[in-house]
Amino acid sequence: MSNTLTELKKWQNLYLDLSARMRTCLQMDPASAGEHDAAINKIVELVHSLEASKEKIESQEKSIATHELESKANRETIMRLVAECSKQKEQTDGQNQTVSLLQKERDMTLVTKRELENELTELNKRLSASSAALQSVRTNLKKNEDKMSMLNIALDTQTDATKMSDLKHSQFIDTISSVLGSCGYTVNRNEQGIKEALENF
Repeated sequence: MSNTLTELKKWQNLYLDLSARMRTCLQMDPASAGEHDAAINKIVELVHSLEASKEKIESQEKSIATHELESKANRETIMRLVAECSKQKEQTDGQNQTVSLLQKERDMTLVTKRELENELTELNKRLSASSAALQSVRTNLKKNEDKMSMLNIALDTQTDATKMSDLKHSQFIDTISSVLGSCGYTVNRNEQGIKEALENF
């Protein structure tokens, strides 16, 4: 608490000293409150003006710094563009050489194309000559396929008949075995077993 009072007295004395100096500088009557207020207002205006000037200066400094950065960036961009132009020139020279080589390859390709076209024409002639023989082979192949199809149908029919015969034979064996079994004979369900059972019977 004592420190606070001391600090307050210090600021109060400082304020009074500044007020006295201000009145002396402005030639004001110490008892004139109105002039004191006018001086305070003027000082406030000056402070505001000073702050505005300070802000303007800071803004201009930022603008100058921005321009400097832009100038630096522009210089760097120009240097980069110059380097890119040199690189593109080198690439263009290389591309020109490549184009020259490609033109030579194109000429050689055209020659090869003409030769291939001549060979293709000859092959077409040979193909036309072979068409009749090929058609004859196809006709014979079709006849053979028809014969094969008929044979397959006959084979399927024979297979079905064989399966039916086997089924009937199996059913007959089962029937005989059941009959003999009902008569008290032990019968193996096969032809040999049935033969043995019939001999015993």
